[in-house]
Amino acid sequence: MRRNPQISKRGKVLKACMLSSLMFAESAFAADKALLDLLLQNGTISRTQYESLLKTDTTETASSSLLDVLKQNGAISQDQYNGLAKQAAAPVTAPTPPPVAVAAAANPAPTGNAGVIRGKGGTTEGGAPEPARVGTEIAPGVSATFGGFIEAASIYRSKNETQDINSNFNGSIPFENNPNAHQTEFRESGRQSRVSLLVGGDYDKHTKLNGYLEMDFLAAGTSANSNQISGYSPRLRLGYATIDKTDWGFHFLAGQSWS
Repeated sequence: MRRNPQISKRGKVLKACMLSSLMFAESAFAADKALLDLLLQNGTISRTQYESLLKTDTTETASSSLLDVLKQNGAISQDQYNGLAKQAAAPVTAPTPPPVAVAAAANPAPTGNAGVIRGKGGTTEGGAPEPARVGTEIAPGVSATFGGFIEAASIYRSKNETQDINSNFNGSIPFENNPNAHQTEFRESGRQSRVSLLVGGDYDKHTKLNGYLEMDFLAAGTSANSNQISGYSPRLRLGYATIDKTDWGFHFLAGQSWS
């Protein structure tokens, strides 16, 4: 068989690169047009062979045809042909993941909200709908819900009352003969910021226990002022415990709450 005269030293280098790509490609012998263009440009295959390979429909047929053409033109040896044909015929199977990976996929690690308990919404004592609460489990069967907000209030008055958040209309507004009546007042305060905590759990199927605490910072001690850090004391707004018996329709509250 007469070898193609254009398979020279450059052709051998091309052949080595081509064999490497064929050995390690995911679809080992797919008739890729870029590869066929390169083979045609370097004289490894003829124009007729090039056009015939381009018309091949399936990957399996294209693989066999390309191998036959390369062997016919002397680009690969018989041993190389046999080895590549055997590799092309072997089914491609995905690697089996290790047992640890399978276990991790079946039992994913908990995310940041894995310990969050989402309760069901109910109704208040007056019958108004109560939103569902979101709590974090702090003990088996016991959840805690933290709440509150931070307020940064600004107050402006046309007359200086020397008051904080609440204006006093029963005597603190200065008359015209008072120097404060001719001064404006502007101050900022975070004393209405609020902190709350709800702790609850089910004693049994029909009994639910809850405790609630809510505070702000509107208390004023004898030394309270706006010129030092932590000058104002916390004030208890709400503090109570409840017992609910769903089978009896019974609700009991003890403590400080809105009446």
